[in-house]
Amino acid sequence: MAKTYSITQATLAIGYRGRSDRRLRSLPVTITVPHRSTLKDLTEIERLLATKYLQKWGLVAQPDVS
Repeated sequence: MAKTYSITQATLAIGYRGRSDRRLRSLPVTITVPHRSTLKDLTEIERLLATKYLQKWGLVAQPDVS
């Protein structure tokens, strides 16, 4: 008997270094179904960084440029 699972939430930790900082920083981001995330809780620069990579990895939709 096969079981079916449905993933409804994922938390990612994006690791990065600042331009003048050698220390590795971690930026946790949670994405939930259908279209929620913790991006709004981040600073503007963190939100830009997280959005850039989430779009690159195909985890969020690209903005419509029409």
